[in-house]
Amino acid sequence: MFISNVGGRCDPFSSAHFKGGPDRPYNQFYAALKSWGRHELVASPAEAELTLEISFTCPAGIVGVSGGRGGSTYDPQLRLVILDVKRHFTLWGITEHVGMAILQSNRDKNFDRAMNELVDDLKSLAARTPPPFVDVNPAS
Repeated sequence: MFISNVGGRCDPFSSAHFKGGPDRPYNQFYAALKSWGRHELVASPAEAELTLEISFTCPAGIVGVSGGRGGSTYDPQLRLVILDVKRHFTLWGITEHVGMAILQSNRDKNFDRAMNELVDDLKSLAARTPPPFVDVNPAS
């Protein structure tokens, strides 16, 4: 597997949001997969059968619509896209939402919780047995 750091479309790692800098999602995800030990992690996509694209985004959302007025907020999300390198298509997409919190320490705990859930989702997918591939036109 190759892990790709896609990054994000906001600045969720400003001092007002999360600690760890923009590489935090990649670093935490890489460390979790390395410690899992189920798959070999490779240095380039050319060496991989699967590419795992990890990203962290903060799309805007709407909250508290009442009396014609609404406020907006951000919905921080970890996103994992699993790509089949050889066949050039997306196999899975997984999103985990990072819970909102006022205190920095709680935002960071929520980030860690969402990352753990994302890794658990991946482990659940890996535990499934795929249907056997049957080549209906075998080469002679």
